[in-house]
Amino acid sequence: MSNERDILRLHFEGMSQREICAALKVGHTRVSELIKAARESQIGWEAVGIMDDREIRSLLLPKESKESIYAQPDFKRLAIELERPGVTRKLLWNTYCNNITDKGTPPYQYSQFCKLFDEYLITTKATMRLKHKPGRRCFFDWAGMHGAVWDEVLGTPIKAYIFVACLPYSAYMFAHAFPSMEQRCWLEGHMLAFEYFGGVSAIMTPDQCGTATDRTPIYVTLINETYREFAAYYQSAVVPARRRKSNDKALVESSVLISERQILAPLRDERFFSFADLNEAIADRVEIINETPFQRREGSRLSVFSEEEKCCLKPLPEARFEMAE
Repeated sequence: MSNERDILRLHFEGMSQREICAALKVGHTRVSELIKAARESQIGWEAVGIMDDREIRSLLLPKESKESIYAQPDFKRLAIELERPGVTRKLLWNTYCNNITDKGTPPYQYSQFCKLFDEYLITTKATMRLKHKPGRRCFFDWAGMHGAVWDEVLGTPIKAYIFVACLPYSAYMFAHAFPSMEQRCWLEGHMLAFEYFGGVSAIMTPDQCGTATDRTPIYVTLINETYREFAAYYQSAVVPARRRKSNDKALVESSVLISERQILAPLRDERFFSFADLNEAIADRVEIINETPFQRREGSRLSVFSEEEKCCLKPLPEARFEMAE
């Protein structure tokens, strides 16, 4: 299930076949056959660019354009089902075989079904989502860049620290500016994020910052007591990212980078004289980010969150957590 259109687009942009294979996770034979067929047909991107994958296959690879005699699985729905607890490929294959309404159309054998399913997951980048269950985990961190709120009297800037939260399944994100990175601001950021999401994740994964963990030996991580009480109040659990394990927090670091490039950078020339004004501008930018369509798969952060993840979050408590001093 190669993406013929993307293969040709990268080819006409001047990328080598090796680079195309690495970028799209497609076999070299597939890429070379398609490019060879395009050269022999003397067709350019102006013609190919308005076609979809099926039309390109029909034009350049007519032998492969014939309709399959096998019943076609709904891989989009099956990818969602695979993310549910206890669901396996074998179970999905059995369901696919049992749901064939046209008895004259044979099902794929299990091995071919798995091969086509894996190709679909790679092509749509759905394998990234399969690493996380919907509503199970939420990442939290502070952005490296700072915003600024200007003192109207002194005319000097006050640092604004950007708190970022991200649900890894949908990549749905939240951001908010605070005057400090103290624990009160850290916990308020969590509460605002959960209220924005409309629910609570089963696991909270912070970076190993001082407001979340106590200073301990390198192989031991202790959650500070206030943060533990906060998690218990929201019926969640704190599982910090492991030290020196960048994969544990790759998505939140990506969200931090997005917040710096798509929130702070566009607002760099604007002056805000209150945190309320700054956070209103940040909220507008966050809405744009969440509503922007994905580049490699269907939908957006907002659509995936609304349709698949929001229902899996735990309900919010009736009242906010109050931190004692």
